Amino acid sequence: MNKKILFLVVSIVIFLLVFIFIYKGFQQLDTMKGVFASNLSLPELKGVKVNLLDVFEKIYTCDGDNINPQVVFPDNGVYAVIVEDPDAPAGTWFHWGIVIWDSKEIPEGLPKVLKGDKYYQVYNDFYYYNFTRGNIAGIGYDGPCPPPGHGYHRYFFEVFKLKRKPESQIVYKDDLLEFIKENAESVYIFVAKYKR
Repeated sequence: MNKKILFLVVSIVIFLLVFIFIYKGFQQLDTMKGVFASNLSLPELKGVKVNLLDVFEKIYTCDGDNINPQVVFPDNGVYAVIVEDPDAPAGTWFHWGIVIWDSKEIPEGLPKVLKGDKYYQVYNDFYYYNFTRGNIAGIGYDGPCPPPGHGYHRYFFEVFKLKRKPESQIVYKDDLLEFIKENAESVYIFVAKYKR
C-alpha cells in the first residue's frame, strides 16, 4: 500500500476516534438535557431530603406499590416538586407534579388525587398517553415504569421553593410548570435510576 494512502487512512481513523470521544464527552456533560430545571437559572435550595436510594426500591415503582417517597423541606413554606425521566423513548416523561404549602414535608404515599389538604397534584404523562393500568392512576405520582430491557432510566426530582401558593387549583402539568417558572426562588435536584 502506498505510504500516502496509509497515512490518509490512519489520519481519518484517528480523526473519527477523537471526534467520537469529544462528542461522547459533551453528551455526558449535558446530563440535564430535557429536564425542566435546566431551562431556569436558579440558586441551589439547600436542606432538602428525598427519601430514596440512588436506585429505586420497587415499592416506589410500577412493579411495586407505586407510592411516592417522602420529601423533606428545609422549612415550612411553599414548594413544588416535579419528577421527570429524560431517557424515555417518547421524550421526557412527566411522572409527578405537586405544589404544597404550610408543610415541612410530603409524606410517603399520598393519595392519587388532584386536590388534597394544602396541596394540588396534576395529571402526569400516563394520563395524557392513556397508559393507565393497575396501580398507575395518571394523577399525582406514578413512579418509574421503563420498558423492559431498556436499561437504566434517570428520574430527576426537582424541588422548587416558591414565592407563593396558587390562587386557584392547578390540574394540568403545563399550568404547573408555568406557575413554577413565574414563582421559583431556588431549586434542589436529586437523581435516582431504575430499570426493568
